[in-house]
Amino acid sequence: YDDKFGHPEFILLLKIKAAFNQGLGEYKGIKDSSEMVRAALEAQESFLKVEETEFQYRSYSQQQFYDKIFELLEDLENDRMTEDFHETVQNLTESTAQKLKTEEGVQAIRSYAMTLQNLSAEHRLALRLLYLFKRYELADFSILKKISEIVSFFTKEELHSSKQILIQIKLNYAIFEKLGEIIGITGKKNNPDTYTKIIQHIALMEKHQDSYFQFKRLLSYLKEWKEPYENLATLREEYPAKVYNLPKTFRQPIPGLAMYEKYQSSLSLLDAE
Repeated sequence: YDDKFGHPEFILLLKIKAAFNQGLGEYKGIKDSSEMVRAALEAQESFLKVEETEFQYRSYSQQQFYDKIFELLEDLENDRMTEDFHETVQNLTESTAQKLKTEEGVQAIRSYAMTLQNLSAEHRLALRLLYLFKRYELADFSILKKISEIVSFFTKEELHSSKQILIQIKLNYAIFEKLGEIIGITGKKNNPDTYTKIIQHIALMEKHQDSYFQFKRLLSYLKEWKEPYENLATLREEYPAKVYNLPKTFRQPIPGLAMYEKYQSSLSLLDAE
């Protein structure tokens, strides 16, 4: 564990996670925005597929279909969606398919619908982003490709310092400004330093995602271990060796205690995500 969890960049990732979750200092209020950018990057291929379909297939019936999809996304965003989104999209797709003249057009909207349903099942936050992109008429999803390229570049670099990230943010600032209103970065927060923190966090997560997954699993074990440990500690306080003649096993060190004490400060990560 020490090799993975003791890596300086991994320790930095945990510190940044804590700062995001607790809203510390300059990290206050940007956790949700960071998660939205990460979701957008994970779903960028789906976004591009939606964009390409809407651009290529533009008959009257298909345009009506896209408009109704937007209305569904708007209802979902505003908690007005009472039906099952997946089923509603499916019904709308099939009713539209009956109006189309070509098999190619039918397959296009069915593929489009499947993309939306997959986003709903796997990347619900990304589905919200799709709505926001449309609402703010930011139709060029290729900006996500550029941001993804920046993240990919820095996953191969040393990330303990954010200076190089800040330089890239400033060089491509027009791209990030376009995203600002959509992901909730406004006012004084809308500056290169904020996006630098977000990109550093995302790049660190990409670079150390396997270690972070294993760390979260370790924390889940320690959380389960905590209750029996506290019960045992209480018993030892109630029955001290100075007063009672205790068996040797009762006085032995508690297994796992050193590891628990080492990582207990990170247990809050389980509740924050």
